[in-house]
Amino acid sequence: MEIRTVGDFHRSRRRDDSGGPDYTAPLYDRMLNLIFDGKRLDEHAIETEKEAAKRLYEKEAIAYSLVGCNVDSEIAELRSACPPKSDFDAVLRGGVVVHVEVARLIDPAEKRYLSALDKITRRTAGVLGGGPGLSALAKGGKIVLRFYGDTPAESDISPAVSELADFLKGWFRNTNPSSKLTRVDERWPTLRRLDTYVGRDDYEGPARLVPHVMRIKANQSVTLAQFDIMVNKKKARFANYSEGKPVWLVFYSDTRLFFPLGLVEQLRDINTFDPRPFARVMLGCFTVGVVFEKPCTKPSYRSLSTS
Repeated sequence: MEIRTVGDFHRSRRRDDSGGPDYTAPLYDRMLNLIFDGKRLDEHAIETEKEAAKRLYEKEAIAYSLVGCNVDSEIAELRSACPPKSDFDAVLRGGVVVHVEVARLIDPAEKRYLSALDKITRRTAGVLGGGPGLSALAKGGKIVLRFYGDTPAESDISPAVSELADFLKGWFRNTNPSSKLTRVDERWPTLRRLDTYVGRDDYEGPARLVPHVMRIKANQSVTLAQFDIMVNKKKARFANYSEGKPVWLVFYSDTRLFFPLGLVEQLRDINTFDPRPFARVMLGCFTVGVVFEKPCTKPSYRSLSTS
């Protein structure tokens, strides 16, 4: 299957020939049918350029959260806005426009870890010549990177990039697509210390480097403490976001395993939070979500089991 759009990616990842029921299918359909900038999310092309890829990830993240909070059905279209304004303008089905500010709820240690992996991946792709260079090297396919070691230090980034580019140039001459990973040996000391493995996945489409995140650095209590910190920061900038219109503050969290579910479950019984001046403050993770609308009142709660 050739993967060129967001829809292609999700369909390939969720492919299941077992014949068993897929209870999340309706939720994926809702997510992929959200309209962003005139097109269904399903139709948006996979991006590799840094800022475009970041923006696309943000669209997917807010789609997960809106579906989790059961708010997506209220929206006719989401239109990208530009800082210092809010991230999106949401045109509701009744024609009313609300501004939507997006915030990532993440443990600072997890953020440092993911940022380091992203730097190594993107800079290596740049050294190899970006998409065209990777395609010439790999002739298509997905180059899987796994770092089983601790968080790379800032001083590890440059040598890791140099070593990884050098390793890949030689490795691809003698490697065919396989489910088996290759562990980088002592000739590349930084990568070895980071316990790096590389694999080649046979899929149709342009070649790309894909880091598989193998460690969870987040602490749930630390992450939850960031909620109030982030809300207060966003409240201080409310005038920039509002321009006289209602504003929704939409949080998303890391979607790996059940980590975001735990955050939502801890927020669902809070009755001391005041979302004002935001019309809504919400956090969703696709299958569950909370929406704060009234001061010092428990949020509305939605999950697969209550839908």
